[in-house]
Amino acid sequence: MTWILGIDTSGPRCGVALLKDGEPAGAEELAAPGTNRALMPAVDRLCRRAGIGPRQLDGIAVALGPGSFTGLRIGLAAAKGLALGLGRPLAGVGTLDAVVFAAAGPAGDAATGTAGGGAEGGGAGPWQGWLVARPARRGEFYAAAYDGPGRRLWGPDLVAAAALAEAVRRPGGPVRPPAGEGAGRSAEGAPGDCGPGPALAGRGAAAAAPAAGARAAGASTASSGPGATVGWWAVVVDPQHAAALGLSPEEAGVEGEAAAGQSLHRRGPAVALVPDPGAVPVAVARLALPRLAAGGDDPATLAPLYLPAGSTFRPYPGAG
Repeated sequence: MTWILGIDTSGPRCGVALLKDGEPAGAEELAAPGTNRALMPAVDRLCRRAGIGPRQLDGIAVALGPGSFTGLRIGLAAAKGLALGLGRPLAGVGTLDAVVFAAAGPAGDAATGTAGGGAEGGGAGPWQGWLVARPARRGEFYAAAYDGPGRRLWGPDLVAAAALAEAVRRPGGPVRPPAGEGAGRSAEGAPGDCGPGPALAGRGAAAAAPAAGARAAGASTASSGPGATVGWWAVVVDPQHAAALGLSPEEAGVEGEAAAGQSLHRRGPAVALVPDPGAVPVAVARLALPRLAAGGDDPATLAPLYLPAGSTFRPYPGAG
């Protein structure tokens, strides 16, 4: 029997979760601010409810960001303290990787929904890609794009809302990093690929079809180039921030919920809005399983990804 603790303190909605042999065995969402006081008592409650003590944990997983400067430090400090104190392996996971993994909707995860046969009955076919966008400050978003199977195409970057909105409107979708002022930069100083991402490919229909709670935003399709899979782009964002990316129904003259066959965009790819799942500690723990089994990351060098304005990308552990 294997017990893994997942910790996510990267955003305003934080959480902790337990996996038992790879399946969720409990989770608790925490509100920020106040995570520093609530985190360890929540871990203790989770273990007590599961009937285990901290020393029965087999590994610790933690979200590395991008996200809140203070929140990331709190979560990583707690994770390192537990790992070192208990003598257990520690693994860090990219927050946006965990968000897209959770948004795809595996059974039992803190996801937006389960797989369905097309968004809102639209018969949309497989996802062409995923764009995850979480608000930062000063009109910017933390963003990353993934192909249908979950391989990261670019990001995580700090991107101006206008640049990200333009990328969403491209005929083939945001397959390339946004360009221009406010676009993020890779470690080499230019936009580029930064690793494999969470790999959704082996997760059945949830990786290939819209979540049941996704809002349909178009029925047409667009390809991103020769040989590209034709399908919908899933934009994972909190609905209250969707308008900043040009994804509001009002902009396209659509009243209320967009119906099947009505597009939020006059041009560009078919898009479905998938609500941000919020705290994603279950996904963090699941994504960390392979590296924990291999011995984990070095606690002395594991560091959060803050992505302040003007920063350059530092790859997550295991990004390759």
